[in-house]
Amino acid sequence: MEIVAFIPQSFVDWKGKVAAVIFTAGCSLRCGYCHNPELLENPPLLSTDDVLAKLRGLAWSLDGLVITGGEPTLQKDLAEFCEKVRALGIKVKLDTNGTLPERVKEVLPHTDFVAMDVKAPFDDEKMFLVTQKRGVVDAMKDSMRMIVDSGVEHEFRTTWDPQLAPEDLLEIAKLVPTHWVIQQFRPNKCYDAKYLQKKTTDYDLLKATAEKAEGPKSVAIRSELNGEEEIR
Repeated sequence: MEIVAFIPQSFVDWKGKVAAVIFTAGCSLRCGYCHNPELLENPPLLSTDDVLAKLRGLAWSLDGLVITGGEPTLQKDLAEFCEKVRALGIKVKLDTNGTLPERVKEVLPHTDFVAMDVKAPFDDEKMFLVTQKRGVVDAMKDSMRMIVDSGVEHEFRTTWDPQLAPEDLLEIAKLVPTHWVIQQFRPNKCYDAKYLQKKTTDYDLLKATAEKAEGPKSVAIRSELNGEEEIR
């Protein structure tokens, strides 16, 4: 595992749980608003054995471990690592962008919660606008279908890229059959410097758009100041 950073305790990365967090290196996308650009270009790595040792010592105080990035499914030994974590009595939450469905399929049986980002409408041009990558939509569709069918607790979430209109967010909502979360964009340490000049997503617009969403069984919004608010 290419682990870049380890947080021993977090109260915000897995709702309702005390969780440690690890960040993995590399990503298959290049979203301009990404808040972790330091993970993308050969960052120094932590020892996987050392991280597991720390988790073993913390197991009594943790509900779970959040594996985020970057894109964790780039790690070939991800499923094996998740199995080792769960053997410590620690549940696993995986964050993914869904671009590697075969790896998602492999790791799903070893997870307790999956959060998949739906970056844009499933249109190649819109997806490229947000992620700077083409040809990833079909892979994302496959991952979404597998997550829904797996029975693993999950959510689909969208950070509102300032380049997307409310209508684009409503198109994304139609793709999600289960639980959808719209996350507020904040101009903070972004991969693309031009995003630092953009405005934080207006909270009232965030809420109004979520209220119009058709498709998901349940909808929530997340913002820096207001936390998470269930819309329905």
